[in-house]
Amino acid sequence: MIGYEFSSESLSEYYVVGNPIQKELTAWLKGDNTWHITSRYTQSYIYGGLGQSFDSLNQGYETNWDIKLITHPLHVRDEYKVYLKYYFDISLENEFFLELDELDKCTVSISKNFGESWVILKEYFFDSEILSGNESLDISQFSDEDIMIMFTLSTNDITTGFGNGWLLSNIYIGYNKSTDFVNPNIEILSPSNDELVSGIFTLEANVSDDVELDNSRIYIYINNQIIDKTLLNYDQATGILTFQCDTTLYIDGLYDIKVVAYDKEGNRAESSISVVVENGFIDLRTWGVWLIIIVSVLSIGIISYFIAEKRGKVWIKNRKNSNAEKIRLKHIDNDQIIKRIELIETKDEQQRPLILHCKYCRSWFESNKFNYICPVCEHDQIYAAYNCMNCGKWYFKDEPSDDYYCKKKNCQGVRLIKREKEEIKDILNQKGKLLRKYEFKSKKSSILGP
Repeated sequence: MIGYEFSSESLSEYYVVGNPIQKELTAWLKGDNTWHITSRYTQSYIYGGLGQSFDSLNQGYETNWDIKLITHPLHVRDEYKVYLKYYFDISLENEFFLELDELDKCTVSISKNFGESWVILKEYFFDSEILSGNESLDISQFSDEDIMIMFTLSTNDITTGFGNGWLLSNIYIGYNKSTDFVNPNIEILSPSNDELVSGIFTLEANVSDDVELDNSRIYIYINNQIIDKTLLNYDQATGILTFQCDTTLYIDGLYDIKVVAYDKEGNRAESSISVVVENGFIDLRTWGVWLIIIVSVLSIGIISYFIAEKRGKVWIKNRKNSNAEKIRLKHIDNDQIIKRIELIETKDEQQRPLILHCKYCRSWFESNKFNYICPVCEHDQIYAAYNCMNCGKWYFKDEPSDDYYCKKKNCQGVRLIKREKEEIKDILNQKGKLLRKYEFKSKKSSILGP
């Protein structure tokens, strides 16, 4: 279903409200004021006005009218653009001497909250360019909503001239009737579903549309991976799509092949099959490079093995000796660092300055005594900083001490000592840090107080 057309022969699909109140509808009282059913040239219409005939001397409309014809709620789908269409014939009094907001008018409105609020779609006045014919309004912005349409005839308290009122019929809500809503047709001719394929096979499909196919939007997917369109061949005259598929580019197994096509209106269709790739051999185009690499590695390994055997495994022994020497030298280096620290301990370590670090503003200082307050940011975030001479790791302590040791496994026995000021400067400079002297700057005096 692409849309819905409301009846022009009955008010059962509408609500009639406003002023004046509709007269009672019976077999002999046809409610010939406000909105009611009338006929014209043997065709039924919904008439907003007086009497049973439009465009005659004994009918029209009265002053201070506000009559509303409201459709029952209708849910609008969102696959395509949605339109409100209707035939109308409007005749209003000529009130050229009044301002626009004072004129008699006909209004078309829409609501998506069951009449709690309305949005005006169209307004007609006595001097509107078009007052008769077929109207089409795009209401796609209200798609996927429950909507109601309201037709309102509003009049002022002045009678000048003659106006017949508002005649309506063929009220329709839905997609454009002239639009193609039929999906393309796809039939995969070969291979058949679950067929075994190997080497290079041809996929052939018949793709057509009842109006016009969009040739630029025909696609093939293998396991949801799109195939390069330049590899597809579509014959517009016969409607046959072909694709040469090289299965040696895929490992053996089950594959889903899907053909997707669109027509000019954007309608989409797809058709799928499954095939089983079974080549049963190693394809050199895919695995050739890896085979060469594997064979080369194996050849080098075998040659190396025989050379080692011939030389009495001398190379392996030398390598073991080399590793043992490296381990011995590592222990020697560690011992030398410990001896260097012990040597420094015997000298004037206590005369070296403390290195202080503020964790709040990240400043570095040298000082002969410890202080908790940072002279830069004035926060109590100062810590005594020690740098391990073996591994270079920094440690930050709450107070100075001669009994701190590096905690790393390869630094067992290495005590954290005061370092030369120049050494610390070099370490910090490599990280873009500045070592400054610990001192508070004097505060400037103020005429407002000490």
